[in-house]
Amino acid sequence: MATGRKFYWIKLKKDFMDGDTVDFLMAQKNGAQYVVLYQMLCLMCINTDGKLSRQIGEVIIPFDVDKIQRDCKYFSRDTITIALGLFKRLGLIYEQSGGIMIISDFENIIGSETDYAKQKRLQRQGGQEHGNLADSSADNVHTNVPGLSIQRKSIEKEIRERDKRLDKEKDKEEDENIITVSGETVCQTDVRLVVDAWNELQGYGIKPVSKLSSNSKRYQSLTARIKQYNTAGILSAIEKIKHSDFLQGKNKHGWTITFDWFVLPNNFPKVFEGNYDNPEKNAHAGRQSQLDYLLNSIKEDEESDQNGD
Repeated sequence: MATGRKFYWIKLKKDFMDGDTVDFLMAQKNGAQYVVLYQMLCLMCINTDGKLSRQIGEVIIPFDVDKIQRDCKYFSRDTITIALGLFKRLGLIYEQSGGIMIISDFENIIGSETDYAKQKRLQRQGGQEHGNLADSSADNVHTNVPGLSIQRKSIEKEIRERDKRLDKEKDKEEDENIITVSGETVCQTDVRLVVDAWNELQGYGIKPVSKLSSNSKRYQSLTARIKQYNTAGILSAIEKIKHSDFLQGKNKHGWTITFDWFVLPNNFPKVFEGNYDNPEKNAHAGRQSQLDYLLNSIKEDEESDQNGD
C-alpha cells in the first residue's frame, strides 16, 4: 500500500569516480576520506535542495566545520577544513552569500521518488517487458532489409573514428597539463590550486603571486614542496597563515610572509608545523621574546638564501 512517503538517493555516474576530479582527490594524502566526506555532505543536504544549512524558525544557519564533524563523526576538523577548501576550488561546492555552502549540480546528483510513484513505475516496467519481446522480433525483420546493414556499418565506423579522435584530443590535453620537473611530474592543477589559495591571503595584507613561470626559482621550490607534502599539505599551511598575526606582519618589525619565503625548504616546515600560530590567550609573558627570536631566525634565513644565490 502506498503511503505517500518520499525516498531519496544519490545518483553518481560511473564517470564521476573515474573522472579527473576524484582522481585528483584520491591522489591526496587523505583522498579517500575526502571522497567519502563529499558523498556524506550530499546526504546531509538531501532535503534542503543541496544547501548545507538548517532552518530554525525563520533563521537559516549555515553548516560550519563543527556541525559537519558532529554529523559525519568519522573525520577530524583539519580533514574537513582542507576537504571543503578543495571542494570549493574543484567546483564540487560553492558558497552563497551568508556563508551557505551548496552542492554543485545538486539536481542531477540527488534522486527522489514517492512509494506510490515507485509502485506505478514497477507496474509500467512489467508491462514493457512484454512489449520488448514484440519489438525485438520487429528488429530482426528490419535487419534483413537490403542496404540497411551497409548503412549501419557506415554509421558505426563514423562513431568509432569520432571516439578515436576525441580520445586523442583528451590525451593531448592531459599531456599539456603535465610539466616535467627533475624527472618527476607535477600537475598544473595542483600549482593553480596553491596559487589561488595563496592569493586569497591578499585580504590579510599579504602580497599575491602575479607571475609564476616554470623556469623560476619560486616555481621549482613550490613543485618540490608539493611532492614532499602533497597539495593538501600546502593548502593546510596556507590556512594557518590566515590565523597567524605574526606572519601577517603584526610584529614589532612589520615583517610579512612572502610566497618566495614560504616555499623554501627550511621555511615551509615551520609554517606547516605551527611554529607561527597565534599564542594561547593565557600564554606566559615570555612569548614575545620567542616571537623576537623567530623574527631574527627569519632574517638569518633570508640572508643565507641571498648569499646562496
